[in-house]
Formats: sequence, C-alpha cells, structure tokens
Amino acid sequence: MPENRTLLYSAMVLALLTLTACGGPQPLPTADPGPRALLEKMAESLAFTQTKDLNTPGHVRIPLAKGQWITTLTRYVNPDGDIILSTTRVIEVQGDTVTLEVESHAASQNGQPNLTLVQIAGYPTQLPLGPDKETMKTLHRQMRILRMATRTGDGQTMEMPSAYLQFGAHRIPDFINPGLRTTPISTQPVDTPYIRARDAKVFDVEISLPGIRSTGRIHVHGGIPIHNQILYENEDLVMHTIAYDLKGAQQTLFFSTDTPPF
Repeated sequence: MPENRTLLYSAMVLALLTLTACGGPQPLPTADPGPRALLEKMAESLAFTQTKDLNTPGHVRIPLAKGQWITTLTRYVNPDGDIILSTTRVIEVQGDTVTLEVESHAASQNGQPNLTLVQIAGYPTQLPLGPDKETMKTLHRQMRILRMATRTGDGQTMEMPSAYLQFGAHRIPDFINPGLRTTPISTQPVDTPYIRARDAKVFDVEISLPGIRSTGRIHVHGGIPIHNQILYENEDLVMHTIAYDLKGAQQTLFFSTDTPPF
C-alpha cells in the first residue's frame, strides 16, 4: 500500500518519501547505471528541445483545465543518485471536481511505470502561488478524495475501496500541496536548461509529513500549469520542470467501474 499511496503526492514529495522512514533520515537513494541512463534518455525524449521563454507576469496563475500536463525530472546529488521522472495530467475538470493522473518512473525501480488516477472534490482550481498555512487550513476543510486507482508496471489496476479513502481524508492537503511557504515571495529571473523566466516567484518552502521534514527553495511561474514549478532544490536533490503544455494530456489509466467501489 505505501508504494501506491505515494504516487498521489506531488513529484516533490514523491522524491522526499524515498529519503525517510519512521526511524528518521536514511541514506540518499541510489540506482544502477543502466536504469539511470534509461531515465535520462526518457527525459531527453520528453523535454523541450529549446529553452521555453516565459514572458508573461509570473503572478498571474492560469486556471486548472482539462488536457494540461507537466513533467518533472528529479536528480539526487549523491554519486549514483536516484533519478525520478514524473508526469501529472489533468484528465477532467468539472467545477471543483478534478481527475488527475500521475505517472512516475524511478531509476531505483528499474524505470518501471507507476500510475495513479485520482478524483478529488473541492479541488483548488485557482490556488494562489505559494499558499500559506491559513490557505491550507481552508483547503483541508473543503477537499475529499472520491476515487483512486493505481497500477504498477504491467500489473492489474487496483481501485481503492471507499472506506480506505475516507480513512485517509485528513491527509488530503498533503496530496495537493504539502509545501508551506516560509518566506516572503520575491521576484527574480531564473534560467534553467528547460525554462527561462524574467519574472519568476521565489520563496522557501517546508514540507512536513509523517516521518518527513524538509526545507528547500522553489521557483514558480503562474504561466506553468498545475503546480507552476520551474525549479525546486534542497541539499539532497534538484528538480526541474522539463516540459509542459496546456493541452494534449492523454489518459492511460482508467477506473474499472462507473461507480465507486464499496
């Protein structure tokens, strides 16, 4: 169950979950050269072929919409460090009910695909950049997971029973945006191999989950869909957004029934 559950988290938290366990911090994850090379090749095939220039105001966040997708690449800084490639797709938006699909590949798992399809009611389709603690409290009260299905590799699709989803309802804010802004938002230019923006919004965030506490700096821009991230880095890893689009998301995982399972 933990493997499937982690796929609901943002790519940032998916990466962090490999660092810790109940007993505290663990050694940074590693992967063999073969799977690392495979992930780098996959990332190269998905990434922008030329650096994407963002010239719109960074504080203007585009609303969440069906068809949007975003791909991130996480590299751990240690020798032979793990590599994680993750794509989030917006499958459906009906009012504040949103269906997302997350596909992740980790070199430490030989690059096999892990997919999660989740339907959330009360989703913040126009969440402000850098939500603070009070904003997250409000989100906690309004959101609930309606359905969730997962698949690992070529295995069977498994849809979670409603009772399990209700049991985990108090964790919903962690699934949506677990990072809390801890510093004022500043405006700075940012230039990565994939995205260049003259008006990026920059601030420090703290991610706090059971067994996990991490701080880092994030660069975001409202013109990037879903989680708006350009770059996130801390002492253990660097995460780049390498590609995105406002349309074209293709669904690959489906709920097995028309009504939620009981």
